[in-house]
Amino acid sequence: WGNLEDGPEYGSVRLPSTDRDIGRFGLAFRNWLEAKLDATQPSLIAVEEPIFPSKNTQIMTLRKLYVLAGIVEMVAVERKIRIFEETIGTIRVGFLGHNKVNKQMKPYPITFACQERGWDPKTTDEADALALWVHAYRVWEPERSLKLDPLFMG
Repeated sequence: WGNLEDGPEYGSVRLPSTDRDIGRFGLAFRNWLEAKLDATQPSLIAVEEPIFPSKNTQIMTLRKLYVLAGIVEMVAVERKIRIFEETIGTIRVGFLGHNKVNKQMKPYPITFACQERGWDPKTTDEADALALWVHAYRVWEPERSLKLDPLFMG
């Protein structure tokens, strides 16, 4: 979250372990999201599209990811906040120029690209979120977003 003038704020939020209790998981996320939106008053919410099922993805992981996306969309509609959803592949291409990335890569290319911009994400998820933040600005405010490109950064 953040604006172009002040730059992004980023971090990780640890939701409670709820095992198969999707309701408590979703409620904890909604409470966090509502508090964050109250504090930041954004005009746009950008989210990564949930992953597609694969043979290695647990059903509970998928259920939780889809619940998170649904809650964000629901809250955005309630608050009349514009929402922007994008696939991780498109985000990576926009941020790195390619999508030849997986989270097991060391160093993680998106983290490296974030560090080039002066940011220090602690996890691959934080790095992906920063890439999404840049991508959203490039889509919604392309002229102003040039300042997010390493070639134009101070």
